This record gives sequence, C-alpha cells and structure tokens, in this order.
Amino acid sequence: MKFLKQLFTWWNSQTLGTMVFTWRKGILVGSDEIGNRFYKSRDSNQRWVIFKENVDASLVSAEWHG
Repeated sequence: MKFLKQLFTWWNSQTLGTMVFTWRKGILVGSDEIGNRFYKSRDSNQRWVIFKENVDASLVSAEWHG
C-alpha cells in the first residue's frame, strides 16, 4: 500500500520521480528527530526535504529555512 501511495500521491512522503531524482542527484545533509531527511544537490543549487509521513512544512526546523 505504501508503494501505491508513493506512486500516485505527493502528499504521502515522496513520489517515485522524487525518489529517483534524490537517488541520482541528492546528497543527504541530515535528518531531524521526527524522521524527515534533508538533501541538497551536488552543486548546492537546490535543497529539499523528504518527509517521513504527510507533507507539512510547519514540521521543518527553522535552521533549514535560514
């Protein structure tokens, strides 16, 4: 069931496309106590968060935004 959610919805963690993009171009920067994982691109032009559960931007720490 989790695979189908990832395949068809963006609000349940990550989609299949995001998973492939992260695997190819992402560098893991760290994670927080909730289980969210933070990535940046190899050239540091992009940053993104893979949420553990439902997507909720209020769960991202202030340090990541700053």
